[in-house]
Amino acid sequence: MNEKLLGSWVAHDPDEKRTFVFKKQNSGYRVDWIDEKLETKEIERSSYDVTLGRVGGKLYLDYIPGLPSACADSTGILLTHGIARIDLSGDSFTIRLVNSGRLEDAAKHNQLKDLRFAWQSNNDLLLTSPTADLGAYLLAHGQEKAFFDEPSSPFVRQE
Repeated sequence: MNEKLLGSWVAHDPDEKRTFVFKKQNSGYRVDWIDEKLETKEIERSSYDVTLGRVGGKLYLDYIPGLPSACADSTGILLTHGIARIDLSGDSFTIRLVNSGRLEDAAKHNQLKDLRFAWQSNNDLLLTSPTADLGAYLLAHGQEKAFFDEPSSPFVRQE
């Protein structure tokens, strides 16, 4: 847990205002995401349970969609993890999501030899490898330019 992430962070783009709100939750965070379209005033919200980790000197967010408390004891719900690189610098950070298209292409061309995976019914790739194998893959390939999408606009701490 990095206490520096706690609080609200905002990125302003020409047509939208995006906000992350990091709150302490157990040994990680509960993160609320708010995306406001400036022209239409439409607002989308979602929440995630997030753990911060370090692989090869870089910080990563391991996130899963947060369930509303009414669903906390529900059975039959399978949550999948996402990985994003976070570059934190003082009172700002950028986020880089994994380039899923690149991973899917690598799987189709038998280039994920060290990872176990499956194809979902909607043709999305689902990595099923143990955490240690995923960490080793991140360490080996996480510095490749195409591994992550372009960085987000900077998120700046809001007081």
